[in-house]
Amino acid sequence: MKSNTHIANNVNEAKYKSRSVATSHWMILLARLGYAMKGVVYLVIGWLAVMLAIGQGGKATDQSGAIQTINNFPFGKFLLVVVAIGLLGFALWSFIQALFDTEGKGSDAKGIIGRLGYAIVGVSYAVLGYATFQIVAGTGSGGKNSTTSAQDWTAVLLKQPFGPFLVVLVGIVVLGLACYLFSKAYSAKFQSRLNPVSYTHLTLPT
Repeated sequence: MKSNTHIANNVNEAKYKSRSVATSHWMILLARLGYAMKGVVYLVIGWLAVMLAIGQGGKATDQSGAIQTINNFPFGKFLLVVVAIGLLGFALWSFIQALFDTEGKGSDAKGIIGRLGYAIVGVSYAVLGYATFQIVAGTGSGGKNSTTSAQDWTAVLLKQPFGPFLVVLVGIVVLGLACYLFSKAYSAKFQSRLNPVSYTHLTLPT
């Protein structure tokens, strides 16, 4: 019995230490950078959509296209390195949300589905972050096919009555999402939902 209790304590302590690392100060900073860089990507998407609709240049694009646009900015390569680190940080944070249930989804069927959603988001942003590093290295294209899809639906919208207004509206919504992500990065309110394991929950050997 003592042996089993000792093993259980070791497992619980390992869980505690791994979760402590996952919710550490540096990990929170990386998560905040991730939210901010995700906001930058959406800011570019929304701004380009609005500029397109009002006839001031711009273009319809998605996340990959926004990253290509950032690459064309002054000091674009440097900016992309920061964006890539942020996107990979956001991916890592999404995996932490899934693994450690930082949002309190639970372990029932509904909770598992929600946590799998975080994992899927993590995979998608890990791919996007990797693709961003490829652009910096000059070995990647950034996903032009998906940008073409964005251009297609925008062209359809522009042909509709009040088409430019609809595209502006979409752009404003995306800009609003960017502002929300910036706010989330700045306030870091998601920290309040973290529920780290406590040593008081461990079963001590007798």
